[in-house]
Amino acid sequence: MKTIRVAIVGCGFFGNIHAEVYRNLPGAQLVGVCDISLDNAEKLARKVGCPAFDDFDKMITEMQPDMLDICTPDGLHLTYVFAAIRHNLHLFVEKPLADNVSDCRSILSQIDSGYNKKATVGYICRHEPRNLAVYEALREGKVGDIMYMTSRRTSPLKGGLHYAAQCHLTTHSGVHDIDLARWFANSEYKSVYAKATKGKLIKHGYDVDDAVLSIFTFENGIIYSQENTWSLPEATPSYIEAKFLIVGTEGSLEIDMTHSGLKLHTDVHVEYPDLYYWPTVQQERKGALRYELEDFLSCIRDDRQPKVSLADGYRATQAAEAVLSSLSSGMEVIVSNG
Repeated sequence: MKTIRVAIVGCGFFGNIHAEVYRNLPGAQLVGVCDISLDNAEKLARKVGCPAFDDFDKMITEMQPDMLDICTPDGLHLTYVFAAIRHNLHLFVEKPLADNVSDCRSILSQIDSGYNKKATVGYICRHEPRNLAVYEALREGKVGDIMYMTSRRTSPLKGGLHYAAQCHLTTHSGVHDIDLARWFANSEYKSVYAKATKGKLIKHGYDVDDAVLSIFTFENGIIYSQENTWSLPEATPSYIEAKFLIVGTEGSLEIDMTHSGLKLHTDVHVEYPDLYYWPTVQQERKGALRYELEDFLSCIRDDRQPKVSLADGYRATQAAEAVLSSLSSGMEVIVSNG
């Protein structure tokens, strides 16, 4: 098995869990981690056993990776995607591809200019077995033609407090289901009307939306509603509560990831540990994140296309930006698919 040399930029929460996957992933060698905070990089490096850097170019020059994994805040993706292209590295970029359409277009224009490595966007939900089963059932026509879909993705206030200073609820969290719905519908978005509310995070000094409700129409006529919040009570027992309902002409499909089937009760709290996305089992990171990174390394070795393309990432950001435009204007907005 060919070993893929991987470097990570961004040593926050996602950089840490990505590194923990690579540490135990056959055929992957983590050769460096980089962060603007050398302390953050060194803490992660000690945990996973690789060099730490606060100078990105130095890491690339000295460690000569085959692949760059970008786990920086959403608004910094463009810089490092361009760096991966410039150094001719395979590219994994955590979702979203970028948090605005302009940056996405800049990325795609660079990709079209001769870049020939593998590249993907980390839409982890496409690698979760339940979502894969739903996708296959839809393609097999088990519920007939889709009439409408609705999703709910909510999380406790700690998520909002962590991310509110650097991204919007829709471009950071809502894009998961925006991408899933597009994948399930097998169609491009046509329009969206959205409303939002504030109240909880503003008390913590963040003048941002606590919740967003959106109604989309697809070009093939399917309608889709989305509920998204990061302001549930802090005592909420799971980090992410996610549901997806699809109603067709001959049946329906429903995914409920509110809890994993495992409940932890103590005298002071109840917890639903994550067994879907990135659980730690016997000291190793498992779940959909491992499937996702493992599959991308396989794409590099086997010279096949990843499940999620950069164009898919662009389409998700287009729809998310249309939500923001609708929130701003108070009107239904056409989603530009150019």
